[in-house]
Amino acid sequence: MPHHGMAHLRGSAYACSHANPTQGRFRRLFPDLPPLYHKPGILEKAGAHSGPMNEQNAPNLGTSSTIPLGYCFLGQFIDHDITLDISSSIDRVNDPDEIQNVRTPALDLDCVYGQGTDASRHQYQHVTSTDFYDSIRSGHIFATESDRDLSRSKVNEGAAALIGDFRNDENRIVSQLQLIFLRFHNTVSKHLLDDLNGTYAPLHGFSKNLKSIHNDRGDVGTARALLFEETQRLVRWHYQWVVVNDFLPRICGKDIVTDILCNGRKVFTCKSDPFIPVEFSIAAYRYGHTQVPEKMMYNNSIQSTPLFSGDIGDGFERVATGSDPIDWRNFFGSTAQSAGAIDTKLASAMLDLPFMPNGAEKSLATRNLLRAQSFRLPSGQHVAQALTDLGCGPIAPLDLSPTKLPPELHDHTPLWLYVMAEGLLSNGEHLGPVGGRIIAEVIIGLLECDHSSYLGANRNWSPTLLKEKHHTFDMAGLIGYAENLDIA
Repeated sequence: MPHHGMAHLRGSAYACSHANPTQGRFRRLFPDLPPLYHKPGILEKAGAHSGPMNEQNAPNLGTSSTIPLGYCFLGQFIDHDITLDISSSIDRVNDPDEIQNVRTPALDLDCVYGQGTDASRHQYQHVTSTDFYDSIRSGHIFATESDRDLSRSKVNEGAAALIGDFRNDENRIVSQLQLIFLRFHNTVSKHLLDDLNGTYAPLHGFSKNLKSIHNDRGDVGTARALLFEETQRLVRWHYQWVVVNDFLPRICGKDIVTDILCNGRKVFTCKSDPFIPVEFSIAAYRYGHTQVPEKMMYNNSIQSTPLFSGDIGDGFERVATGSDPIDWRNFFGSTAQSAGAIDTKLASAMLDLPFMPNGAEKSLATRNLLRAQSFRLPSGQHVAQALTDLGCGPIAPLDLSPTKLPPELHDHTPLWLYVMAEGLLSNGEHLGPVGGRIIAEVIIGLLECDHSSYLGANRNWSPTLLKEKHHTFDMAGLIGYAENLDIA
């Protein structure tokens, strides 16, 4: 079975040809920097299963003390929210201006909401006018199989999940994250109805328009639309808040995030035409591959399970059978297992992907390096100098000798490797000045360019949920609210 990034989506050419010509494509942050080239054999040597990037060859390698493992998969979920490249190939030179992005370049949860309640009706619970209010109060807005699993097609053997992005069912953890956001929407919607009677103070007064739901039960269609719109805005804004105030500081470092929010962006300077830079999608944002552990604890019955064991997934395909619910306390909060340190090492299984067909490159590291070269990305050193010239520095030269990478890569380093090697500057706790700057500026920039986001519509807004518990709203708080679960 083809995996994501390896197969073309039927109908995508027509859809993409009618997309916004700017927002539907990838572009470059540094179009004037020279492309880096290494002989493919050097890149294959760097990413080989027996090579210097295999974490088994570094037995004393540590984990992060500040990043719970769940943020690795949250990063994957965010990626699926803003990017989907279905047409590039590592076997040819790719022009970013000709590559379509099937996702919207905005943190709008289109991977959750799809095309909306009309165009994506299969994702939503269908209720009649007589049971609409009871259904909402019971939390039945999104269609789900149960509290444990996503709603699935019964037509084919694979039991495909009925969701806005097929990639969010490629392993159990990201699948359960998708379910969390469905349940989060359902819970917020129920509490909005409760708020009309003043019984749920944290949401009181969020929108006067919602009073029409309470005052005019005769127009159920209008009531349903207003409730969905208000719920969607709340869900999106709380999610965006988590990304900016919880995810980015952990991954990029608090200083870089604070500098961008206080002093503005210096690199990703678009104002009204957001796009996804290939330096972000092909290099910097792939840092998370180094954080995935060889084994992880899923719940009380699935412990210390290998990455591609079948318990979590057989690769980039979720196991169709079984719906054991995740124990989120293993992934977020004070009791969570730690993500791997940010460095140049990957789990051994990532360097010998079991689901790749015979004859295909099986090392994810090598695939990343070859893909970056196919996009003619500049070296990490050139990008570091460009950032310094833009006022993001000074950025000290990076010593790559501890990485044991081939010496040819030390002074002319592929951007992806450079970004991960910068993690050594913080002992693997977060990204460095190049990777952290690119990721934080792009994500914050996408929000600032989106007039419907909280940063684009109301920078003075702050989360309204969990205030009564004096809880700093983070991903653990979002999950706890959706699941009625206390994650310390």
